[in-house]
Amino acid sequence: MVVRDIRPLGALTRLSLKVEGEPELIEVEVAQDDINFNGLKRGDVIQFKPKVYNHDWEI
Repeated sequence: MVVRDIRPLGALTRLSLKVEGEPELIEVEVAQDDINFNGLKRGDVIQFKPKVYNHDWEI
């Protein structure tokens, strides 16, 4: 994945990522103080495994 955009949003940072072969960008939000993302800049290539949350609950 290639970092296309980085937007700090208070305690979070939103990353726009381009995945090879996919027409749409993926947007990811990470904690601003996550040490793994310090020094990240546009054009960097990154790899990660997203967490998927299951929201099968009712109120």
